[in-house]
Amino acid sequence: MQEANRVKLRWRIVVVVALVWAGVAALPARADEVVPPPHRGYGMMLAFPPGHVGRVRDAGFDWFKFYVYWNDLEPGRDGVYNWESVDWRLTEACAHGLHLLLRVERDPNDWTPIRDHEMDGWQAMFAGLAGHIAQQRAACATDYVVALEIWNEPNLDFQWGYEPVDPARYTEMVKRAYLGVQAGDPTIPVVAGGLAPTGGMADGRAMNDVAYLEAMYAHGLAGHFDVMGVHTYGFGGEPEDKEHGSGILNFRRAEDIYAVMVAHGDGDKPVWNTEFGWLLDAAEEGHPECVSYWDSIGFAWQRVSAAQQADYLERAFAYADANWPWMGVMFVSNLDFSTMPWYTTCEPMRWFAILHSDGSPRPAYTALQTMDKRPRPWGTAEMRLEPASLAWAVRLRERARITETVTVVGTGDPFAWSAVTGTLGLPFTITPTSGLAGEAFQVQVDARALVTGTYTGAITVTAADALVMPREIILPLTLDVWGAWGMDARPASLHWMMAVDAIRPVWRTVAVDNTGDFEFEWAVTHASESLTITVIPPDSDPTGTLTILPGTFQAHVDARGLPVGTHTGTLTITASAAQVPESPFVLPVSVRIVEQLYSVYLPLVTRGY
Repeated sequence: MQEANRVKLRWRIVVVVALVWAGVAALPARADEVVPPPHRGYGMMLAFPPGHVGRVRDAGFDWFKFYVYWNDLEPGRDGVYNWESVDWRLTEACAHGLHLLLRVERDPNDWTPIRDHEMDGWQAMFAGLAGHIAQQRAACATDYVVALEIWNEPNLDFQWGYEPVDPARYTEMVKRAYLGVQAGDPTIPVVAGGLAPTGGMADGRAMNDVAYLEAMYAHGLAGHFDVMGVHTYGFGGEPEDKEHGSGILNFRRAEDIYAVMVAHGDGDKPVWNTEFGWLLDAAEEGHPECVSYWDSIGFAWQRVSAAQQADYLERAFAYADANWPWMGVMFVSNLDFSTMPWYTTCEPMRWFAILHSDGSPRPAYTALQTMDKRPRPWGTAEMRLEPASLAWAVRLRERARITETVTVVGTGDPFAWSAVTGTLGLPFTITPTSGLAGEAFQVQVDARALVTGTYTGAITVTAADALVMPREIILPLTLDVWGAWGMDARPASLHWMMAVDAIRPVWRTVAVDNTGDFEFEWAVTHASESLTITVIPPDSDPTGTLTILPGTFQAHVDARGLPVGTHTGTLTITASAAQVPESPFVLPVSVRIVEQLYSVYLPLVTRGY
């Protein structure tokens, strides 16, 4: 019990600090002052890659949500960590003055729950992660908060490696993560849950979220988390409607989760809505075909109009402010999944987004941008970079000069800035190296001489005025140069037909293309029981290796003396490099001998009226 009280006291301290960061008055307001609403964090979930972090801040929001994967942080499971994927997000949080929620899980291609033999490593990873976050935050000129959410919707089997959901195992994962964070930096809030609202399924594919949380408490959850996460999507209903979706699939499902916490003595801990939103009717933007697809996957009933999406999101924040003093940060799902080219047109996540596919605002974004929010103090001027990071991936054969524009955005009082570069292996220059807020500089990367690999660089932009927040921003640059092997032949087959009284030698030129990025030589062999085939030349030009330009050879076939019928053979092109996936490339060869060739003419039909 004493330990539980210490945990609760620690969270109260964290909340007080969060209130100070958020600019909420800690003292009673005077009679002539407007009392601010309960503490509320305004967050948005971003797609990968996070190219719209600045839009979070532009909307007056102060949190963004992203993901990190254990597979990336500790690929060898050997205690050797790679913090690169975390540092990108921390750099963006620092640069934009935003708080950050990181969802920590395995890679989505491997959502297998953490096994017993992995628990020690899982705990150690969180200790290392928390310690690293503390170091990076200390180096930032702007205070910002980082919270860690453990996994995602573990009460659904598809988020659980398609294994039967297991609240006991997930509780152990949360407990171990919490102990790791306590060792690394106990001020970092640990968010448990992120439970999906569901009534459950009898076959074990899904478990009622309230029952799941009860089971977590039964397996020792108490004292091992700071925040409870929920996902209360609107499912087409109004945010105030508790009866919508059989009383489960609605925005107010959070109240049922909080009731479980109260019953177990955790009523003084906050709930964070780490995902919520409403599905925009795609037909309104010219995609009625999506509605029938959504109907086939059980989503069509959730759709709302653009006006409703905007209204419901704004009313959701208002309802929480008025009724839920225990609700903390609320993350709109989502900002920009609509802008990602790899999602199909009818992917529902595109239509929860509050930006159009071209990045322009939907009515929901504008509504959230203009709605009343609690105040937040800033310095006399703010600086941010757009974009906040630069990343490219180019194919070896397409290497060229790359040019990007970066704008130094300033709000408040005007200020001057200067920029310096650190190449870190990446050859690039910037022009100009100084300017005023609102002006831009050009980044030019010369990739022409690079071989395959990953190259990094950094640009440090510093404001001349010490009161600018943040005064210094680091813009990370990453270039991946990749290559592949490939070969093709044109034409892909050789065929002739000739009359028995006109048999003759024939030939055709075959082009061998290097469709990849690496040089190789090739050789041609032939086989046939009846055809006489000659190849000239039989291999690559001996004076030089085949590169990006195609090479050619001539295939000669002597059909003289062949009887009526079809005669076949093959040409086999073999690359000198075993990595070429198309090697050996086999071209079929055939000669058809017939008694007589006939000319076919299309009849001309004249119709009179």
